[in-house]
Amino acid sequence: SIGGFIVNSSQINSVNNNIVLQSNGAATISGSSVNLQAPIFYLGNQTNFISGSNGNIEIFNSGATTISGSSVNVQTPKFYLGETDNFISGSNGNIEIFNTGTTTISGSAVNIQTPKFYLGETGQFISGSNGNIEISSSNFHLDSAGNVVMSGKVTADTGEIGGFTI
Repeated sequence: SIGGFIVNSSQINSVNNNIVLQSNGAATISGSSVNLQAPIFYLGNQTNFISGSNGNIEIFNSGATTISGSSVNVQTPKFYLGETDNFISGSNGNIEIFNTGTTTISGSAVNIQTPKFYLGETGQFISGSNGNIEISSSNFHLDSAGNVVMSGKVTADTGEIGGFTI
């Protein structure tokens, strides 16, 4: 052994096998405290890797990636989760959720607080802004001025319509 390492024709290893470098390219580093200190690093291959440089870390995996723990915090001023057709992203105080399928927001208390909103599409919608609300569907339209245009049957047991008591 030389300096705590054993050298033979196929590998170099520490006497306790915490470091093993094999001639076929395999390497093993293990221990209760392993510190790799480098300003630039790359672990993996072209399809699965972790790399870092200039204060940035990139994790890429062609399969599933799992981050798990009893307390996982992702703290960043900008984020993007997903792909071009299905994603959640955020930056500068804004969050965008886009999905080509079904999106569900559920809970025992869901509050959507905004000065402007639009739910629906051109043919049917509910929208609001500047203290006004507008509701539109195929046979009913309430505009922001409070005018109602509708077609179909009106049924009432009490009240007034156009100054006439029901």
